[in-house]
Amino acid sequence: MWKIGGMTRSGAMTAGQARELLGLPLGADVDALGRAYRAAVKTAHPDLGGGDAERLRQVIEAHRVLKSLAEARLAFAPAPRRQPPEPQTFGLRITLREALFGGRRPVTVADGRILNLRLPKGLRPGDALKLSRMGHDGADIVALVSFEKADGVEVKGDHLWIEVSARAGQLKPGKRLEVDTPRGRRAIVAPEGASEGLSIRLKGQGLPARGKRPAGDLIVRLSLQTEETASKKLLRRFSARWAA
Repeated sequence: MWKIGGMTRSGAMTAGQARELLGLPLGADVDALGRAYRAAVKTAHPDLGGGDAERLRQVIEAHRVLKSLAEARLAFAPAPRRQPPEPQTFGLRITLREALFGGRRPVTVADGRILNLRLPKGLRPGDALKLSRMGHDGADIVALVSFEKADGVEVKGDHLWIEVSARAGQLKPGKRLEVDTPRGRRAIVAPEGASEGLSIRLKGQGLPARGKRPAGDLIVRLSLQTEETASKKLLRRFSARWAA
């Protein structure tokens, strides 16, 4: 039986009662417990004036209760969480075809291993592909995407731009133009007012949709083909067929 705050208590001393007796706030650490205990002993010790043996016994009991709880928390406290290692990054240059249709690419990582990386369609420059915990010591491997230069094609955001030269007669409204696009050869129809410098937008024919990025468009810029340009174009086609 002991007294706390002028009230007589009985039974085993609880942690709350021990804190109250020593004047310790909730959440106090072991150092604060030690200081409070030493101060309470000086006040309660019968040889130091103003104290008595029973009060000292209560102080000692309160210290024992709280110290055992503190030691238990330290003994069973969870181990600190290990910080994940820094991701290992490298640059990955892909072709426009890979951006349009996806695929797989073997890549060599820092430790010499060759990994088979899946390329989803619709990648954009600046995208990051992550291989979770595939690096040294369980680190993530992150590939930062950039594009190889594609002849005759400009990539602007989600959209693709190409330039098509046509003869004056092909720019008449309703005329069909055979156009080589990044997705293959297709026919487009010259609209009303078709002329050099006009742009024709083909919806959804740019980079594919991916995540929050919508499908882009293909913008075809028309230019007037001179006789000299036409001859060179025919020569290139003949050379390509002959080489094949």
